[in-house]
This record gives sequence, structure tokens and C-alpha cells, in this order.
Amino acid sequence: LCFFFFFLAPLIEEIFFRAFLYPPLRQKMGKGLAMMAVSLLFAFLHPGFYSILPIFVLAMALVILFEKTQNIWPCVFLHFLNNSLTMVKVILLREFLG
Repeated sequence: LCFFFFFLAPLIEEIFFRAFLYPPLRQKMGKGLAMMAVSLLFAFLHPGFYSILPIFVLAMALVILFEKTQNIWPCVFLHFLNNSLTMVKVILLREFLG
């Protein structure tokens, strides 16, 4: 489960949202609307009502990074880093709050 969360999920999600879904939407809707549409979809497909906004912000950062670099690997790395920091936060909160 940890392997999937840390390594496979960022890779699969970045390939799907940034490399597969975003380019045709950008061509049809324009850059700004496509960025927002892909980011909203990304946010709503992740669990937790209260995490929609932070995940949307992360998704916007990822699609902007993809737009600037035209390379999926920086997005995968940033996504991996975000998941890692989230896991550290969860572990620390459990440790200190019981």
C-alpha cells in the first residue's frame, strides 16, 4: 500500500491528468480553462471534502509546472514529494495526538 501511495499513484495520476487529459482539453478549451478543469477533476477525485481546496491548489501547481516544462517527470517528483510530506504529517499527528 505504501509503495502504491508513494510511487505508483503519483506516476499514474500525472500520466493521466497532465500528459493524457490536459493536452486535448487545452486544445479545445484554451490553457486557463483546461488547467482549471483538470485541477478540479483531480481535486474531486481525491477523498475528503475539506481537502478539495488544497488538492486543487496542488493540481494547479502541477499543471502549471507541466505547461512550463512540457515534461511529466517534474510533476511526478512534486506529487511524490507532496505525498511523502503528507504521510510524515499523518505519522507525526498520530504520534503526538494519539
